[in-house]
Amino acid sequence: MTPGVQLSMEGCPESNNLLYLVLSSLLTVFLFLAYMGVKQSYKKTHKVKAESSRRESMKTLAYAELQLELFGEKALHRLQHVGSEVDLEKLASSYNMSMNGIESQGSFVTERDEEEGSVASA
Repeated sequence: MTPGVQLSMEGCPESNNLLYLVLSSLLTVFLFLAYMGVKQSYKKTHKVKAESSRRESMKTLAYAELQLELFGEKALHRLQHVGSEVDLEKLASSYNMSMNGIESQGSFVTERDEEEGSVASA
């Protein structure tokens, strides 16, 4: 050490100078890695929350009716895998009866429409 620096380092332990030098140089790296870990954890929790919210919305009657109207019978198989709370057999029979009625009347009646007393036009 130079004599001027030696005087300003009064009270510092002589044996750990190199250790403190290395730790202070790596401080930026440690802070950056901590930031990246927190950021990744935050993204992961939001992704899980969004996925669970989307899955819950896929279990509703309105979603099941919309999927059935858009994609027909194939949608029922997909809805079974999602774990939909809707009575899919009843919805399928209602859909099949209304599809037979569409050819003659031109309307599709859903369970929700029956409950409200209105008819949705195709």
